Amino acid sequence: LLSGTTTNFGNKVYNNNIGIYLDFGSGGNVTNNFVYNNSVAGIQVYAAGYYGSTPTISNNTIIQNSGNAIHVFDSRATNVRIENNIIQTNGGIAINVEADSSTGFQSDYNVINVTDTGKIGRWQNQDFTNPADWYYEVGLDQHSTFADPQFINLAGSDGVLGFIDSVGTGLTVNYYGTEDFTDLRLTK
Repeated sequence: LLSGTTTNFGNKVYNNNIGIYLDFGSGGNVTNNFVYNNSVAGIQVYAAGYYGSTPTISNNTIIQNSGNAIHVFDSRATNVRIENNIIQTNGGIAINVEADSSTGFQSDYNVINVTDTGKIGRWQNQDFTNPADWYYEVGLDQHSTFADPQFINLAGSDGVLGFIDSVGTGLTVNYYGTEDFTDLRLTK
């Protein structure tokens, strides 16, 4: 859970319901994280940016077999920016922006790979599977690449896919200041 202007940087978040959650009004940044196999959403954005800030999701690797890689919802979600991420989904939605959450939303310079029944995006309750339609109808990801990122080994050299906590909430940071939470190493 990120609130205020916190930064979430350099974490591995795996096998939870929601990997990283930007809370109401957050203007924080989610940067350089490895988010993998969370059942509901890799990164969920609830009403972030409401107080005039620009919450930014950048330089992350997000891999979802189902659910949403990135989900933005609530009418108070504004100015959310998604850039320079690697997003892969096999049966879910890479970028899901609810009908009431599109104000100021931007997405570009990402690598997006969709396989099987996955979708590039859902914009205001309409699904998109074709990059041209996603760009020409919605105006998003003009400079993004839609291709296989060609991962060598998702588990890495240690064979561990990431952190699993006991309650399935992924990274939970509940702080309402302006701290940066960088390179957190969470253990059971």
